[in-house]
Amino acid sequence: MNEFMKILLSLSLSGTLLLLLILGFKPLYKNKFSRRWQYYIWLIAALRFLLPFTPDTTIVGSLFESFGTAPITSQTSTAPHMPASASDFKNTENMETEPLLPSKDKTGTVIGKPFHIYACLFFIWFTLALILFVRKVTIYRSFIKYGRAGNNEISDINILNLLSDCKEKLHIKASVELCQNSGITSPMMAGFFHPCIILPASEINDKELSYIFMHELTHYKQKDMLYKWLIQLVVCIHWFNPFVYLLEKEVNKACELSCDEKVISILDGKARREYGDTLISFMKLSNAQKNSCPSLTLTEGGEQLKERLGAIMNFKKKSKIIAAVTALFSVGACICFFIIGAYAAPPAENKKSTWKDGEIQNDILKEDGVYYIFCDGAGEDDKPLSSVSAGSVKFVLVRKGSYTSIGPFNNMETLMEDVAKQCESMKSLTDKEKELVIKTAAGIGGTSDPSPSYAKLMTYKTENYLEQSVADFNNALASTPDELADLLAAQAHVISTITSYDENYDFFTTTLNFSTDELYCQHMDEEVAFCTGISKMSRPLKELNEGEIMYEFNCFVDFNVVYSVNAPELVSVAQRDYTLLAFREEMQNYLDSLSEAEIMAGAADGKLKTALTDKGDKLADSLSTEHMTLSCEITLIEAMDAGDIYTIE
Repeated sequence: MNEFMKILLSLSLSGTLLLLLILGFKPLYKNKFSRRWQYYIWLIAALRFLLPFTPDTTIVGSLFESFGTAPITSQTSTAPHMPASASDFKNTENMETEPLLPSKDKTGTVIGKPFHIYACLFFIWFTLALILFVRKVTIYRSFIKYGRAGNNEISDINILNLLSDCKEKLHIKASVELCQNSGITSPMMAGFFHPCIILPASEINDKELSYIFMHELTHYKQKDMLYKWLIQLVVCIHWFNPFVYLLEKEVNKACELSCDEKVISILDGKARREYGDTLISFMKLSNAQKNSCPSLTLTEGGEQLKERLGAIMNFKKKSKIIAAVTALFSVGACICFFIIGAYAAPPAENKKSTWKDGEIQNDILKEDGVYYIFCDGAGEDDKPLSSVSAGSVKFVLVRKGSYTSIGPFNNMETLMEDVAKQCESMKSLTDKEKELVIKTAAGIGGTSDPSPSYAKLMTYKTENYLEQSVADFNNALASTPDELADLLAAQAHVISTITSYDENYDFFTTTLNFSTDELYCQHMDEEVAFCTGISKMSRPLKELNEGEIMYEFNCFVDFNVVYSVNAPELVSVAQRDYTLLAFREEMQNYLDSLSEAEIMAGAADGKLKTALTDKGDKLADSLSTEHMTLSCEITLIEAMDAGDIYTIE
């Protein structure tokens, strides 16, 4: 067992050294080498963690061999029946004879104790590695089982044909299942031998679907699921090494960048921009959904969005020189794989270093309206079960071995006052705990995302930002591609986490949205469009579980206001925002002026789209100026009444 533990630790050390070496060179190759190479180079580090194959003389092997000689020397010098050297042998005549104990008693003290230590270490390592592996497999199987239980197979022939076209482009002949699941917010792929692309229940147009299919099918073609599970195996075996979690993070990030590169390599400039828009749109719809099991999703979280958008905008095919340098780096990494090596000789002793996660301090976990506030080192194991009705919030202060509930609170407008009042009357809370609860409540009612992204974007909301010209305001936001990628990532993160109760909600969803879209389209040399929608509903039927109301009559209209600010230095931010919002408001007023009968009849014969298009054209003419021009395009109309459904695209 001590031999096995020594080999394990040598693999862990050699894998860590190779990982740090590759990571150290990352600033040199990050923006030069292909993302595909940057993805698969981590495979060499992963194999170094797993494979004990090594040359006779290596760095790590020599290091561990030197550890193995000391105990043998010590045992030889202390043996009672043999002198340690020739000089000792000569002096034995002058030494008093000491009663000899059975050799098994003395050697048992020297050898038996380390054996028990290694046995305990092996048992601890094996138990935790097995538990971690079983847990990951169980979670993944539960995830697949839960997902398939909520999956509805898609039978739309147009969507299936689109999937078939994408498979043909990527030369994939295997059968790929296609389902829809209301329990997810971002497209994903699951399954090893029976791959399944799972789409969210939201409306997705054909272009977005094609990009989603290309992305997920690329994951399948690259065998990314197998790659991720290989990394999970490394994590389970070397659970005590913090660097394997860094490896897992780098592989997950590189996986998406590699997939993006593969997809955009066959797209033109306009399609790349649309692909980037698809990433942003799904980021806005979700709160960076995270799973504890390996899965392949379109969006991996806001923190990676900056790098992915930057890679998309700055994509260039690599030159032959870069390809040659890449090959040299690959050969160098393989050489380092063997030079670093691992331990292979029979060991005599082993020392094991452990790593422990830091304790949770004042973290906040939100679950269905309940805000769990962890303090004094409490973790999720200390979290009690709690719930609250839809539309209300509750705070649970979790301590080690105890907890205190505050709430529920139903009125979001007076949330701060109500929380402060209740905390003041609770003697079970310390002043510090009261401060934590009130601070958490402030994040809900006042500023819903006190993150660095939120704070950074708020610096642009100056006292006179509405009076600034569009040119000055946009230039302050971003003037380089890197700044633009940073801005887009921050904006997407804030939009995905902000609530309508936030006092700055309109600033983020209007002014900043317009400006970031303008900057992005300017960089991609594309026209700018304000994509929005209007609706009319009547005759409520019932209230859904989420607090939403189902109506018997529904009409939804999506349209794009394509605009161009020809003289951004002469148009103020306020003028631009007013023009675009006024357009949407006037379109909503027009839809509200139509009766239900007129809407359903127009939807049936196609005249509704004509009427809305005419209204949009007139509005565009009336709101356009010499410095800002507008046009309107109706993209989708859905009308439903008592079972009759009409869809016009």
